[in-house]
Amino acid sequence: MTTLIRTRLLSLVEYDGSVDYFSELLGRHAAEKAFPRAIEDIQWRQERIVVFGKQLDVPRLSAWFSDAGRTYTYSGIVHRPQPIPPFVQSIKQSIEQTTNLHFNSVLANLYEHGAHSVGWHADNEPELGPEVNIASFSLGSTRKLRLRHRHHRNRSVSIDLEHNSLLMMYEPLQRFWMHELPKTSRDVGPRVNFSFRLMQ
Repeated sequence: MTTLIRTRLLSLVEYDGSVDYFSELLGRHAAEKAFPRAIEDIQWRQERIVVFGKQLDVPRLSAWFSDAGRTYTYSGIVHRPQPIPPFVQSIKQSIEQTTNLHFNSVLANLYEHGAHSVGWHADNEPELGPEVNIASFSLGSTRKLRLRHRHHRNRSVSIDLEHNSLLMMYEPLQRFWMHELPKTSRDVGPRVNFSFRLMQ
């Protein structure tokens, strides 16, 4: 049985939300099998967005899965739902057992190298409903996540998201905090992130 190392980021508990970090969510063998399968079996898409009138590639690849049949739209990108693959369902079940929360959809992102990133944002789209809990599961290379308060910029947190780790962001964090995965000049390999959420 996997031992979960639970670290509560105290600076977030005190101000408008909380975050829990769990290392080694899956057994080591299961995580080692899931990582190459995610890269090879998922049909990754290169999305494009318009910035100041110019079309640009989003600096990561993505895929959207929803057992609820929900379309997901953000930044002008429309994700049509695909059924959640069985191996991703297994990850979802482990997260649900650990957190006692239910999820029906997942946004998968593939960061192929250090230049792949995601800028400051909050997961607060209307489709997520009034109470948003996000389960962010990582496979592959370690990347740094930054969080900062919307109204108090001196309140910020950085955390290294390791292989086989789960970062839980609990309501009302998305209303008060933003987060990013910045670019890095370090020579890092690919990372897959599964961001589980409950679509209304």
